[in-house]
Amino acid sequence: MAVSTPFDWEAQLSAPNAPVSGVSWHECAAYCNWLTEQEALGRLCRLPYEREWEYVASRDVGSSQFRWGDRMHTGDGAEANWAGAFLRQKSPVGIFPLSTTNDGVADLFGNVEEWCLDAWEDGAVRSSDNTAVGPPDGEGESHRVVRGGSCIRFSRLCRPTYRSRILAGQRYLSVGFRPIRVAPTAGERLP
Repeated sequence: MAVSTPFDWEAQLSAPNAPVSGVSWHECAAYCNWLTEQEALGRLCRLPYEREWEYVASRDVGSSQFRWGDRMHTGDGAEANWAGAFLRQKSPVGIFPLSTTNDGVADLFGNVEEWCLDAWEDGAVRSSDNTAVGPPDGEGESHRVVRGGSCIRFSRLCRPTYRSRILAGQRYLSVGFRPIRVAPTAGERLP
C-alpha cells in the first residue's frame, strides 16, 4: 500500500500548530531533505542527533529531573503534555510553557516522542566519528532512537535522559519529529 500522508492527516490538518505525527523515520528524513533543497542559505535541515537533542533538553535541568523540579504534576498543574495531564492526545506546541527551555524550545518533555537521526546503538554500524548510522550487517531494517516521551507516557518516560527505539519504518500517532537547521560539517553535505 502506498503512503501519501501521515496517519490521521485530515485531523492533523485541523491543528496546524500541533506537531506532525504518524510518520516513519524514513518520511521524516525525506522531509528534511526536501527542506534542505528549499533552503536558499545553504543550510542543512535534518533530524537532530540524539546527543544534540539531549543537550538542549538537559541545559536547564541542573540537578533536578526536570527544569521545574523532580516530579511532574497532574491535571491542571501539569507542566507538560504527559499521561498525567489526562489529555491522551497531542496538543498545540507551547501550551505547556513550563516545558519550554530557556532557549525557547517547546515541548521536549511529553506531547510527542521525537525521531533522532541516530540508529539504535546495539550492534549498529558506526561512522568514523563513532555515530551509529545503520543496522548491523545482515539484519533488516534498523531501529532508530526516539526521545522526549509523549502524551501517553508516564513521567519517568518523559525526562531528558529517557531514550527508546522504534523500527525506522513504523508510524505512531504519538511519535513525530523536530527538524533542525545547521551549517553542514565535513561529514554532512547538502543533497
